Amino acid sequence: MTKNLLSACALILVCLLTGCSKEAFVTPASTTPEGPLAKCFEIVDEKYPVQFADDGDCSVTIKIKRTDVSLPFTPETVALISAKDAGDALALAGFGYTLLDANGKKIETETPEKNDDAAEEQLKLLKLKPGETGEITLEFDSDEIPEKVAFSTAVRLLGTGDIELTGGIDRYTVKNFKIGFDFADKEVKGKYQYSTSPAGAYLYLDGEVGKLTESDGNYIFTINMHEDNGQGMITGVFDGELALKRDSDTTPYYYTLTGNFVNYNGKEFVYNLRSAPLGE
Repeated sequence: MTKNLLSACALILVCLLTGCSKEAFVTPASTTPEGPLAKCFEIVDEKYPVQFADDGDCSVTIKIKRTDVSLPFTPETVALISAKDAGDALALAGFGYTLLDANGKKIETETPEKNDDAAEEQLKLLKLKPGETGEITLEFDSDEIPEKVAFSTAVRLLGTGDIELTGGIDRYTVKNFKIGFDFADKEVKGKYQYSTSPAGAYLYLDGEVGKLTESDGNYIFTINMHEDNGQGMITGVFDGELALKRDSDTTPYYYTLTGNFVNYNGKEFVYNLRSAPLGE
């Protein structure tokens, strides 16, 4: 009798402890995030335990690995795309997420542009070196605990800063070709010399940035600029494209400026210029 009573009490105690404990896991819906940085990051495929707080809030911390695919910005020039103040950033980027239940139904979605949660963690992820792994913590209510999570990415280019280009206009090589493109305000300003120009003899560029096209990880802007001699005389017009591109997935991005130049005599020339790789 006593033995049976002790066994029953032990069973009740185990049931009570089991009933009071909470355990849940979240797994990635895909190891590849959506959006322009899909190839640059990998969601580590694990079962992530949900953390339960006394106030009813829950959280889960997900690992994200940086691949060896190059990014269209440098760690020093990127800011969070959901930030209210971009400061001196030349690019904005970030992560969004969607929480899903067991049937794949969406519980909650935050786009990268509006996701200012875990801002510090997001920035750390954007600054990871290839092969490094970071973390992002997602919070949600205990009433709807997700079973899966999907991630998305976004990028917005703000400008080039001051860059130097090398190359030529037709057969004429150039030097000291320094120019800046402001994609937000759609402005271009720069100056350059022909290789045979005397010191201080610059030609000045002023113009507009037009439509953006994205293709296979390349960012291409239409460009229209006029050239003057610094004394009010228009000496030519540039029409063409500024492209932020890479030769392969794993090589650094760089800028190219290509198109047609018409001088004040109406003669047409082809120009082909490029920058050093980003960060160099």
